[in-house]
Amino acid sequence: SVLGYYDQPAPITLSYVAKSGRRTGALHTPDFLSLREDGVEIIECKAEDELLRLTEDMPNRYQRSAEGRWICPPGQEVASGYGFRYRVVSSAELDPNFTRNITFMADYLDERAPEPDPNAKARIVEVVGTRIGISIQELLDLCPGTKPEEVYSVIGKGYAFVDLRQAPIIDWDKAFVFASPELARACRVLTAASQKQWTKNGNGVLVAVGTEVLWHERRYTVANHNARILVLTTEGQSIEIQRDVFDAAVSGGEIVQENGIVPATNPKVVEASLAATPEELAEALKRLKAVQAADPAVVGVTPRTLDRWKKDYREAEEIHGSGFLGLLPRERKRGNRTLRFPPAVYDLADKVLNDDYLTLKQKGRLPVYARFRDACVSAGHAPPSYQWFCERIRELDKYRATKARKGKRAAYQFEPRTESTGSQRTCDRPFERVHIDHTQLDLQLISSTTGKPIGRPWLTLAIDECTRRILAFYVSFDEPSYVCCMAVLREIVRIHGRLPDRVVVDNGKEFSSCDFELLAARYEMAIEKRPPAKPRFGSVIERMFGTINTQLLYQLWGNTQATKRNVRTVTKSNDPANLACWTLAEFDPLLSEYLYRI
Repeated sequence: SVLGYYDQPAPITLSYVAKSGRRTGALHTPDFLSLREDGVEIIECKAEDELLRLTEDMPNRYQRSAEGRWICPPGQEVASGYGFRYRVVSSAELDPNFTRNITFMADYLDERAPEPDPNAKARIVEVVGTRIGISIQELLDLCPGTKPEEVYSVIGKGYAFVDLRQAPIIDWDKAFVFASPELARACRVLTAASQKQWTKNGNGVLVAVGTEVLWHERRYTVANHNARILVLTTEGQSIEIQRDVFDAAVSGGEIVQENGIVPATNPKVVEASLAATPEELAEALKRLKAVQAADPAVVGVTPRTLDRWKKDYREAEEIHGSGFLGLLPRERKRGNRTLRFPPAVYDLADKVLNDDYLTLKQKGRLPVYARFRDACVSAGHAPPSYQWFCERIRELDKYRATKARKGKRAAYQFEPRTESTGSQRTCDRPFERVHIDHTQLDLQLISSTTGKPIGRPWLTLAIDECTRRILAFYVSFDEPSYVCCMAVLREIVRIHGRLPDRVVVDNGKEFSSCDFELLAARYEMAIEKRPPAKPRFGSVIERMFGTINTQLLYQLWGNTQATKRNVRTVTKSNDPANLACWTLAEFDPLLSEYLYRI
């Protein structure tokens, strides 16, 4: 029903009451204007965490509707004046599988993409047409010689169908191919009905504490489980089985549920099972075998200990429906856990820490404790010791404390990692995301004509995020500029015959130049800027710079280690400028050999 999208349409003025109570106006440029068969829609896109922050700073501009959707009342007011609709799209509304798959399939879905090989297309369509859904892995197995790219091409051209919201398309075991979208929808309905029937008739297996299953005509009861292992009991014996082995037996039909009555799982049982360590589960399993042993004399524990375990087992079974829960060791919970001081003392400590310690003044612990002690005395409480107060400080979140005392840049090293940082891959194929950055090399070069040192060269590097392969490099004595950016992109095309889909760059002015952006626009290459002062987002390429230094440059005459460590120890005999012997013409092929072949 969408006829077209137009990005960044004409600005509109939003009028609303600010948090201060005064009416304010803001000139706002929407992200998209959507022309649809049922009307025109103005679209504003925001990250979910940003909307949560804005709803506190601008409560009358961003709100949640009764249905839980984000709305912008002043935007709706402006749009309704033109007969349009106004919609706020949050990042939380985007299906992660669909977003990932649509990015992966972009080249295959492009109308300019070439047609798939006719022979490969015929084989794939024939196999898919004989089944109500087939995994990509099974499809490749049944079509020997067929390449995954040919399957993607057939899907992209519409000769076969994959629900892009179902699973990542690169996960061949979970992504299923159908002859048509209608068959995929019918399959979903049939699958839902079958699962409901399985639960009713007992042909499916739902894992829960107390569930009874049949395995090779022998009845087992699930005593406990977590993401890694299950503990099954039968006729007084207990066995431990890996979760993937259990799931494989279920898939193969070896394990079935005897009846569809699945015991209700107490949240406390689930919580305790997931929180238990492998060592605690092993100890609980040992105790369970002792409790269920036919001959108490062979269990290797005293009768008193055995009686206590049996008592714990019976109590847990009565209270939680799982006796195994009562056998889990509780050593971690030992000790006096009651508060040593009145709650008001803890509140005073938190208040003093927030007001005096967690500030940019960076007060020391002793003066802050002195104020806390005076506050306790004034309130009529006996002040805790200085050691107790220091322990309270050590319990503070390190990221929050460092940010409050030293700023966000100093606290960045303690910030929890997220999927959007450079610690995890966010692409599925080569050339989807390519990182480009510059560094000045730790090596002095000399002139090819005079033989005198002329300085350290600059290296521009392009690395593919998916494969971690270096796609191209460019070395020169010129400081980073649009020329370096153009040169490294030209090298990518010369070597690989194509440009990246997306380049990830920092906020240097050379990456915001008109020439660089025009080139990206001309060849539909997206530019993604890394957040400033967030080195983790560039860890893919920053790590390579360090590797080049340690593995190559520091093995050559003229490297600048001496000047980086302690400039006072540099003399004529160890000055890198006097030791330099490489020219740019000699160094370039050496670097090429290292980056491309070693």
